[in-house]
Amino acid sequence: MELQFSGYALVALIAAILAAVVAIVAWRRRPSPGAMTLGAMMAFVAIWSLGYAFRLLSTDLAGKLFWAKFRYLGIVWVPATWLIFAVRYTGYGKKWLTSWAYALLSIEPAVVLVLVWTNEVHQWFWAQTELVSYGSLTLLSTAHGPAFWFHTIYSYLLVIGGSALLALMLVRAPAFYRRQALSLLLALLSPLVGSVLSIFHLFPAPLDLVPFGFVVAGAVLVWGLFRSHLLEVAPVPQEAIVEALPIATLVLDDRGRITDLNPEAERLLGLSVLEVAGKSAERVLSRHPELLRLLRTEEGTEVILGGRTFAAQATVLRDQAGEVVGRLITLQETTERKRAEEMLRQELRRIRAVAEVARISAATEEISELLERSVRLLHDRLGFEHVAAYVVDDRQAHVILAVAAGEGGGELSPGHRWRVEEAGAVGRAIRTRRLQWLSDVEGEAKAGPHLEGGRSEVAIPLQAGARVLGVLDVQSRTPAAFSENDVATLQAIADQVATAMKHLRRVREAEQAAYGLEATADLTPRLLWESAFREISRPIGYRFRGVSVEPVGETYPEAVRACREGRPITFSITAEGNGREGMGVLAVPIRLRDRVIGVVNLRFEGEAVPPEVVSLVEAVSDRLALALENARLMEETQRRAAHERLRAEVSARIRASADIDAILRTAVRELSRALQASEGLIRLEVGDGGRASISGEEEQR
Repeated sequence: MELQFSGYALVALIAAILAAVVAIVAWRRRPSPGAMTLGAMMAFVAIWSLGYAFRLLSTDLAGKLFWAKFRYLGIVWVPATWLIFAVRYTGYGKKWLTSWAYALLSIEPAVVLVLVWTNEVHQWFWAQTELVSYGSLTLLSTAHGPAFWFHTIYSYLLVIGGSALLALMLVRAPAFYRRQALSLLLALLSPLVGSVLSIFHLFPAPLDLVPFGFVVAGAVLVWGLFRSHLLEVAPVPQEAIVEALPIATLVLDDRGRITDLNPEAERLLGLSVLEVAGKSAERVLSRHPELLRLLRTEEGTEVILGGRTFAAQATVLRDQAGEVVGRLITLQETTERKRAEEMLRQELRRIRAVAEVARISAATEEISELLERSVRLLHDRLGFEHVAAYVVDDRQAHVILAVAAGEGGGELSPGHRWRVEEAGAVGRAIRTRRLQWLSDVEGEAKAGPHLEGGRSEVAIPLQAGARVLGVLDVQSRTPAAFSENDVATLQAIADQVATAMKHLRRVREAEQAAYGLEATADLTPRLLWESAFREISRPIGYRFRGVSVEPVGETYPEAVRACREGRPITFSITAEGNGREGMGVLAVPIRLRDRVIGVVNLRFEGEAVPPEVVSLVEAVSDRLALALENARLMEETQRRAAHERLRAEVSARIRASADIDAILRTAVRELSRALQASEGLIRLEVGDGGRASISGEEEQR
């Protein structure tokens, strides 16, 4: 086989080499989107260019026809791989690249290859082939058949489709990725122009100019690979972002037609993107009217789908010019968040209930009132169906109904009693001194008023040390109705009530002991506190700063206001340009019945005081008032006992003598020593207005 050498063949060989280089680099960067497809396409371009180079080198018709057919091993696959590359690289329409799509794109190239290699039989691809001279070169001239034109139109459509995707990326992508898209489009331009010039015989010589265009394309791609980081830093396609979102997402165009929905939306709505793409959202979502409102507003809404709660939001999509190009509808499941919020609300109700019981305990003077208000709070505030409180007699033999609330609360009047061993769960709580938590009470003996059809029950002993003072009993018609949080709340409230009952009993006993003497029978806690305050020259207070507690004498304005108004005072102090943050201020009065005896003063840097903190401090101040009252009563009792002992001792020493002078001396000496007086004097009236006296100093002499 004779060969002819020409510059055209050399250019085609250079194009093949450049295409092979790009294919190798693309293969090395194959993890990037579209890299493997671009590598395959450039390998086919290398085959195309190599075949054309040998066609130019051949001089006989048979050789030229062989290499003309050989180059179609690359030509037929270039348009399809270009489209696939554009889809993979830009991410637009990637979901359409299924195995069926690959199979369909393979049909036309396979058919064309068969027609090319069997052209002598049917001449559908080349109707005529002949050798022509162009200068010193012998070239192959062909007359195109119908199959050739079909292949040409089909190939142009695929190339235009891929180019449109890159042009869309050129408009929408950030500047960095626009350079990559531009380099790809420029690489396509020169072969495309060469193809048009050759096919429509716009170039005087019968040459295929496409391989020559591949030289420019290869150079542009090499520049893009090494200067624009082509295939090294690839854009994340918007469709990939939508599909990867963990929330259901629908994309609509400016006419309200569905253009995309991610797998989460497909599962939630029972739709397929292949079925609904391009259809009106109003028609597709007609089964979910609560979603249709999102098509006309940007306001979020809450919808329930399949028993699950979702936060639905519609976002208007605008282009760089501010024109509306579509809507993005998102459905984020909030079922767990709603459940958590409800649990938090319940927990806050429980905390407030416990704090309220603490306030009731501090403000109540009678056990009956304490139980009445506590039971009502459990029924009305926490919503328990049936609540009852019982007290136990002194011998621990009988349980007595104190108060009941709920549907069974009116069956028996307070004061009704049962033997402890016949009182079911209530009796067991007394005997065992342990909480009784029953998930199903069918067949269980019930004491007192009970809920008709009740299935679950919690009985908690009101215990003060080793002694059970009463029982708090709660019932429900639902089996296993009480959670661990419910039981924990009931236990906390029961502990509060038991402590208050114990305190009220001690107060009653202490008052009886302290006020037994006629001289102090009318002395009330109010007067005792006033007396205590008069004995102290200044208010008693302590302040915590950082790591230590120190006495404090000054008073903050909010403390004075809280004492005067008898209610919590809270406000914020704004920073005044000194570089420090603002301050939240809280002052809560310490109340004992109807008297304010002190104040709890707290300051917080940089934030306002939340309501739950106010409630907590109020509860603590109530318990502080009880502790102070207990301490005062104990101190008062001890002081009176000491006075009684002193009176008895002095009286005994006085009675030990029958001499008036000795009695007076003993009395003044013992009183002065016992009371640590610096001087003592006893004066008697004698005779006609005369006086006789004796002092401790004189006695000592």
